[in-house]
Order: sequence, then C-alpha cells, then structure tokens
Amino acid sequence: MRNWVRGLCTVAIVASAAASAAPGPAAGAAPAGEPSLTDALGILKSHRFVDLTHAFAPGIPHWKGAPNERVKTLYTVQKDGFRINEYCHIGQWGTHVDPPAHFHAGLKTVDQIDLKDMLMPLVVLDVHEKVAKNPDYAVSLDDVAAWEARHGRVPQGAFVALRTDWSKRWPDDAKLANKDAAGVFHYPGWSKEVLQLLYEQRGITASGHETTDTDPGLATTKDDYSLESYILGLDHYQIELLANLDQVPESGAVVWVAFPKVQEYAQASPEVRAVYDDIMATRKIDWVNNYWKMLAHHPPTLRRMWANSKEVMGPGALDPLTKELIYMAVSITNACGYCIASHGAAARRKGLTPLQHAELVAIVGLANETNRHAAALNLQIDEEFK
Repeated sequence: MRNWVRGLCTVAIVASAAASAAPGPAAGAAPAGEPSLTDALGILKSHRFVDLTHAFAPGIPHWKGAPNERVKTLYTVQKDGFRINEYCHIGQWGTHVDPPAHFHAGLKTVDQIDLKDMLMPLVVLDVHEKVAKNPDYAVSLDDVAAWEARHGRVPQGAFVALRTDWSKRWPDDAKLANKDAAGVFHYPGWSKEVLQLLYEQRGITASGHETTDTDPGLATTKDDYSLESYILGLDHYQIELLANLDQVPESGAVVWVAFPKVQEYAQASPEVRAVYDDIMATRKIDWVNNYWKMLAHHPPTLRRMWANSKEVMGPGALDPLTKELIYMAVSITNACGYCIASHGAAARRKGLTPLQHAELVAIVGLANETNRHAAALNLQIDEEFK
C-alpha cells in the first residue's frame, strides 16, 4: 500500500445457486429453457450479501508514508439545502485495490480493469487456525490441495481470498503490524508457490487478503514486496485489508468489486488530453497526477482549475519556491495531505532543503497558535500596523 491509486468498495454475494445463471440479452429475455438476467437477479437477491470492506475514516491504520485522511463539510442541509463533504486521502486507504500499474509502469490502471473481471466466483482459503498458532504463517500448497479435496478444482476466473482473521485486529494499527522489540513485523501472508499455482495453472482473476500486504511481515520488515510485485506484474489486480471473510463460505459464493475510475491519458477525450499535454509541458514531466485525473470527469472544471493554477503559480513577482512554500503553508493549515505531498514534492524540485522545510513547519505552527490567541482575545489592530 504505497502509491496514490484509487480506493475500493467490495461486496460478496453469498449465492451458491447463482453459478447456473447465464447472462442473457440486454432486455432481460433469454432463449427458451435458459434463465434470463431478471431470473439471475432474483436468484442473487434471494441470498445473503456480506460487505467485505472496512469503513474508512481519519486515523485508520495506513502506510507510514501516507498522510492522514481529512474530512471537511463544504455545504450543510441547514444552511444550503444539501450536504456535501470533501474527503481527502490517498488511494491505498482502508480496503483498497492495487492495480498492476501500482508497481509496474505501462500495465493496467484501475480504469482499464474489465468490468467482467469485477464479478467472480469466490474462493476462500481458510488458514485462520494455523495463523492463531503461528502469526508468521504463509499459505501452502497443502492448504490449496485440502481446499480442492473438499470443493473440487479452484475455478478459472475466481477471486481467491486468504482468510487469516487478521481483520479482527482492525483498527488497532499496532496489533495489525504485530511488531516485536527488534522492529520485526509478524503477520501472515501468501507464498510464491501458491500464487504461481493459482495464477499460472488455475487461471484466477484476482486475489485478496486481510493484512496490509501480500508478503508476510517477515518479508516486509526488509522492504521485500516481491509477492505483490509478482501478482501485479502478471497484469492482475489484488485487494488488501479485506474484512468479514469469516462470514462467507469457502466455496459457492460470488464476489462483486467496484472502485472509482480515474481517467487516464489513453482513455481521455481530445479536450482532456489537451489539458494533460499542457500540464506535462508546463511542468516538464511525463505524467499527470490524480488531482487532474479526477477533475477530468468534468472537462470544464479541469480546464478552469488548470488555467487558474497555471496563472497563479506561474512566473510573477514571487519566485517559484516562495509560491510553493506559501501553498504548502496553507495546505498544512487546512490539513490537506494530498496537497502537502504534491506541493512538497514541487518545492523540493525547486530547491527546498530539509532545514528550510523544518523552518516552514515551525512558522506555520507558530502562526496558527498566535492566530488563535489574537482571535480569542479579540485584539484591536495597532495604529502602526495600519
């Protein structure tokens, strides 16, 4: 869970009979003797739905390099007649999807994941009892063989979830990390041989787990994320921090996943591409960050905000580094983690040193404190300041 990608919502549909429902024509009709889409929907709704996600909120467990979530109410029913909240957090926040592009440039981004790959048979490999005895446990080929002895071959196109019951430690970050006195993480994970069997021989579509990482804690302690890289390198996606796997069967359910779609360059309209091209040319970079990609779903807003940003942050009386420092100061005050990260990176490219950054943070802290004092005391402005 290391990069800015998009968040995720996952729902499991416990519907063992749904496997017999074949898609029909768009109108819902089907050839004689075959169930229609309406029939299939009725079958699905007759079964139990289980949410496999954690609720997201400020302060939930997250990667050490990521800023905390910020929530701001922009409009209220009482004042404006409607309610709108602004949520600012990284893509790898709470239960989330890792697309192939998370680790491998040029492979699938979230918007390129086929819709058909979001509805899958659910396979649950249950190793929670072994994990209770050994928190460093990694799923083995024997575990897969035991599952197949009970339920048959793992179906092609399945979503395979690793049940460890580690999600029961949520939202205690220390319990999830399970770090010892030497700083070593102890939590379960996948093994290379099992992943190779599932992806290369069984042909599964995706996999997921309850822990923060694909790789066991003993590996991530050494910054070894090779198993995650392996899955994503095959151009498959995975889901991290799953919940409630103890409420679904090992076999016979289907899982439905969904997540926000960022508009990437290849899928963008000519209008959006023109703005993307200008962003990259102006900044002398070869990529576009997620803020602009999300605005791209409404091109007029994308054009307006980029034009405003280009004018305000462009050449002027203030030097480029000073402008970035001002932007960072306001972002720190507003607790916008994304903006702090974005403009902090821009400031470093313009020469910001660690000492200057430390002084900036000290000034912001002092200004916020004195601002509150002055406001609370309702001070009159000195004549000399006018």
